[in-house]
Amino acid sequence: MTTHLFDQSGYAILPDMVAPERLQFVDTTQANSRQMLELDWCASLADEVRLKLVAIGLIANDYVAIQCTYFEKSTEHNWLVALHQDLSIPVKARIEHAALSGWSEKDGVLFVQPPPALWNNWSRCACTSTIAALKTVR
Repeated sequence: MTTHLFDQSGYAILPDMVAPERLQFVDTTQANSRQMLELDWCASLADEVRLKLVAIGLIANDYVAIQCTYFEKSTEHNWLVALHQDLSIPVKARIEHAALSGWSEKDGVLFVQPPPALWNNWSRCACTSTIAALKTVR
């Protein structure tokens, strides 16, 4: 049922993907960073979520996380962002190619928008529990 919903709607709501006690390891000193995946606790959490998604058949075993982002909003630190889909992915180096666009740098990391044809071969998973966004790519 979940995979059918995902195929039909492009998303699926999966409660209890992250146990509340697991959130105690979230390092809030790194809030508002796009480089969370470099931290051991975040890489471990991303892999835990990946394995659960594999187990229910939502993604293939060879998917990997390419970015984890944690934003902490409060009354002191809040900003309005319209509903949108991130189209950029982090990359190690700039490659000149006509199909690549939207080059940018955020927090010292280079981002690019790959051609739409590639998105058809990828799956994106946003795992939100006031923790992070996990993007997976095959």
